[in-house]
Amino acid sequence: MTAPAADHETAQANRLPPAGDWWRDQRGWPLIFWGLLLVASGLLHLAIWGMAGGPWEGPVTWRKPILFGISGGLTSLSMGWVWGQLPAWRLDRRLAWATAIALVVEVGLIDLQCWRGVPSHFNRSTSLDSFLYDAMGLLILWVTGVIIYLTIRFFLGPTACSPDMRLAVQAGLIYLVISCLLGIWVGLNGDLRMQAGLEPEQFGKAGVPKFPHGVVIHAL
Repeated sequence: MTAPAADHETAQANRLPPAGDWWRDQRGWPLIFWGLLLVASGLLHLAIWGMAGGPWEGPVTWRKPILFGISGGLTSLSMGWVWGQLPAWRLDRRLAWATAIALVVEVGLIDLQCWRGVPSHFNRSTSLDSFLYDAMGLLILWVTGVIIYLTIRFFLGPTACSPDMRLAVQAGLIYLVISCLLGIWVGLNGDLRMQAGLEPEQFGKAGVPKFPHGVVIHAL
């Protein structure tokens, strides 16, 4: 190894947070704070569903605010933890804030549509509904890009994790990326099926593509 390369690795290692002190790393605080808020939002809607009743399945039920609140919150918390294992970079705080806000707004739009009594996904019945659905898609594209960026950094650079934990996190990040890409594909497939007059949430004759998307999203 050449001297400049060794100096670069040493400098990166010096920017690593102390092992076990990820929660002290301010870069992840926006994701942790808003992640907790999203989980609380999901639990609040769970309580509302328990009191108000109604079906679980369907395009307009309390299921979506519950699941997306808890799921988005856990994803945000996981990303905050991952950031706390990586060397500091000058744009980390801004990226973390932008990602946390994107998750909060996306879940907020889903909640808004539920409270309006209209479907949040595959809903192009009005210009407003179509705009909100497209906005959700753009927000998720941003979050997916940041997740891919974190995954690359976790594979290529030093981390504060033990070797075993590093391997486990790498596997979890890969599954999270797969889940995000599946989610994007579900949206594209659904739009194409809607244009053909078919059921948007179905694949083939009886497949449900959102199931594999949901199965691996919390592997991290």
